Amino acid sequence: MDEFKVYYDEDHWQLLKNLRRNARRVMYVLSKHNISTVLHGSVARGDVNKDSDVDMAVLDFISPSIIETILDLSNVNINYRTIIQATPNSTPKLYYHLHGNVILAVPLGKLSRLEREFYKFGGELDLNGLILNRRVPGVNKNLRLVLPTEYGHIEKSIIGREEEVARTLNVSMDIIRERIRMLTRRESIGRTGVFIKRVLNHNESVNDVIKELMKKSPAFRRKVDL
Repeated sequence: MDEFKVYYDEDHWQLLKNLRRNARRVMYVLSKHNISTVLHGSVARGDVNKDSDVDMAVLDFISPSIIETILDLSNVNINYRTIIQATPNSTPKLYYHLHGNVILAVPLGKLSRLEREFYKFGGELDLNGLILNRRVPGVNKNLRLVLPTEYGHIEKSIIGREEEVARTLNVSMDIIRERIRMLTRRESIGRTGVFIKRVLNHNESVNDVIKELMKKSPAFRRKVDL
């Protein structure tokens, strides 16, 4: 069936509440230092499960040392850090894996228009929206549009209604086409590797690792603001 309703039970609402509490703590800590973040994906939409990550993103380049100082002073523990550049033309991002399934993405350069729209495509929410307990529409990894309702959500395929989805999410057709291409390809051939993935040791300086990667990779160097 192309379109159907999903009803959330009490356990689902409680799980969503817990995941959002984890997000709110980190977003609030950063907002006190004038660093804006967005919550995106299933926790912003509401269609979570027990394996859901709390995906958050900083939209502008902020020095990693500033981010880490703020997290440290606020007693937000960093489990581990990863630098990923998905393709040679992608903006590299530093991912902080935090307590409570929270993953904070920090761009190491200026995001492209499509990279910015990626978050809107999946559904994004700012701190104010989170405090007001809003849920937002977005597309999941199965290319289905999730439309929040008071009882859960309505879900329908985006294939064949791309223009409607673009209007609903206020994004361009370019990001719709790109995500359909990427997710369809992933479904047919499986998940492929990324261009660069570097897991940092606890005692490594982010800036030192960035400089190391810049020396090794011209494509990485071109995309980094340091």
